[in-house]
Amino acid sequence: MLRNSLFNFIGQAVPILAGIFCMPGIVHLLGPDRFGVLSLAWMLINYFTLFDFGLGRAVTKFIADCLERKERFRLSSIIWTALSGQLLLSLVAALILFELVPVLVLRVFQIPPLLHAEARHTFIALACSLPPVLLSNGLRSILGGGQRFDLINLVALPVSTLYFVIPLVALSAGLTLPVVVALLGATGAASALVYLFFCLKIFPETRRPVISRQTLKYLLSFGGWVTVSNIISPVLVYLDRFLIGALLSVAAVAYYTAPYEVVTRLWIFPVSLVNCLFPAFSAMSAGESRSVMSDMYGRSMKFLLLIVGPVVFVTMLFARDILLLWLGADYAARSTLVFQILAVGVLINSLAQIPFALVQGAGRPDVSAKFHLIELPLYVGLLWFVLHRSGIEGAAVAWTMRVTLDAVLLMIASGRLFACRVDGRVFFKLGGAVLLLIALAFYAGGAGVFIWQLTAVVGGLAAFLAAGWMLALDEGERAWLSSIFRSKRTLEGLNEHQ
Repeated sequence: MLRNSLFNFIGQAVPILAGIFCMPGIVHLLGPDRFGVLSLAWMLINYFTLFDFGLGRAVTKFIADCLERKERFRLSSIIWTALSGQLLLSLVAALILFELVPVLVLRVFQIPPLLHAEARHTFIALACSLPPVLLSNGLRSILGGGQRFDLINLVALPVSTLYFVIPLVALSAGLTLPVVVALLGATGAASALVYLFFCLKIFPETRRPVISRQTLKYLLSFGGWVTVSNIISPVLVYLDRFLIGALLSVAAVAYYTAPYEVVTRLWIFPVSLVNCLFPAFSAMSAGESRSVMSDMYGRSMKFLLLIVGPVVFVTMLFARDILLLWLGADYAARSTLVFQILAVGVLINSLAQIPFALVQGAGRPDVSAKFHLIELPLYVGLLWFVLHRSGIEGAAVAWTMRVTLDAVLLMIASGRLFACRVDGRVFFKLGGAVLLLIALAFYAGGAGVFIWQLTAVVGGLAAFLAAGWMLALDEGERAWLSSIFRSKRTLEGLNEHQ
């Protein structure tokens, strides 16, 4: 698990660094309005790539189940049936987006008239890119079911890095947004071919394609509720930017998207872990390992809070400085508070991803889907209300409130359905320490005085680490960490004597 999580972390960390380097140049070359159009394009492709009726999630689960039960003879039917379904659905999604382009450009988004033609061509190029990108995601899910995260990240690392490098290079060369999007689509197609090669190599049973209507029903029986989540979840994720673009302006989308793109990169920590936990939870639920599953759940929640909490604290504390150095004074003035509020939401949502992986991996995707159905109308109403009164800061508050509700519901469901709970006494003490860090970050970060920020970092992190060591870790965990540090010191000592 640790090895696979490390592969996932590296596979996401390098593209994030590329994004940090490339994004200022992209923003400068495009300006607020055209960057807003690109942000909307990213939003649309991320939404439509989930248009697979849950087949990606289903194929990961059922491949993990087959491998756990030693039923490899079923792999070809599962894999080729899922890929065929995803290809068909991707073509349907591309056609839908193509037909929606005039409506999106002229009626839905507040795009300046001078950008109408470029925006229209950008969204058309986006529609053409959907099939290869969606197939690439499906093939990646197959490797995930086999827990081959080394191969996944061997492809994902350069491809995800190119998603930032290509726009910067292309725009610097004077190319237009539609050409940039087309190049990104070609990159997705190339990644799909490499993933297919790895799938055929790792699962030789798939070299003889088998497509089964019965298997499709089997996949969709799990994927049906996943589809509900896959349709609603992106709406919940992207609704803020959609309504900002519709009710305010595409420039406001840029001022909201910039801090959002920074703070959500912190999802690298939970995603690196959850991508490993989902097939592990699937395999455990298929076997007789419920007690191990409960222990893995509790420890994952605890260690994730110990890691992400301090990282969120530091990013909140230096939010203004990050935006100033990265994008300039204009973004620092308009987006700092949005940055800090969203960072709190990212911390809460990071924790929610573990129970989300549990309920889906253990075969209850209906649970998260029903929660999303409850959240959607509440979130729409709240967003509509706050955008008219508080602008993009209100949107950040609404998003944070929504992910908090989602986290609470998922944790309750994990406890009641699967007896997977955190140690309440330890978790609430640790959570209280994190809340104190957040309050300190708002206060010291808002003051903008460097000596206060530096003092807050040193004092806050020292106090939190001490509290985590004494309150959150048991004797076995402290002994394990101590052994790691002792081993490191021993290696350093040997190197000094050589």
